[in-house]
Amino acid sequence: MIRVGIIEDNRNFRQTLAMLISETEGFACAGEHESLEAALVATDEMDVALLDINLPGKSGIEGLQELKAKFPKTQILMLTVLEDPTTISQAILFGASGYILKRTPPERILSSIQDAMEGGMPLSPSVAKQVSELYKKYAPEENETRFLSKREKEILSLMAEGMSLQTIAQKLFISYKTVRNHLQNMYDKLHVHSQSEAVAKALKSGLISPTNQK
Repeated sequence: MIRVGIIEDNRNFRQTLAMLISETEGFACAGEHESLEAALVATDEMDVALLDINLPGKSGIEGLQELKAKFPKTQILMLTVLEDPTTISQAILFGASGYILKRTPPERILSSIQDAMEGGMPLSPSVAKQVSELYKKYAPEENETRFLSKREKEILSLMAEGMSLQTIAQKLFISYKTVRNHLQNMYDKLHVHSQSEAVAKALKSGLISPTNQK
């Protein structure tokens, strides 16, 4: 059972999400909150949190790190209408496990929650395109990734395009298990624990820093 918390100020959208999650087998709604401040004082255990960005009080971006500090095991999935490069890069750098848009079909929202639980980094197509472009522009210099094999770098690049591990396996004509093995080796070398952390570390060499946050 995946316990999903919802942090969204639009009541109708929040209740629609709660109904979708509650009525889907294998999912449970672990709380609805209209602000980040309300979520931070809650005691509900969440496996995945759906976090809006335009919230009253602290924005989803401003409070993302606080939310991660309180719920370190929770995967935080941004669910928003915003798709500008600055906001996307901030979310990834601050620890978001994925970034999907509110226009995403219900079944895709559910699969994104599942992907995030399994350590993936779900991205909406338009977001994935921007992350891929950012990765190509700001990927670490060779000396920063010299310990990664050619295959590991290839997988890292495909991850930055928002591809699932299964899709990467199919594209590279290797098994899912082989991708997972490469992934674990890469995590060990980069000292990270998830796809989003790996991509974030790759982007940090040139993207905006938290001090530049608006």
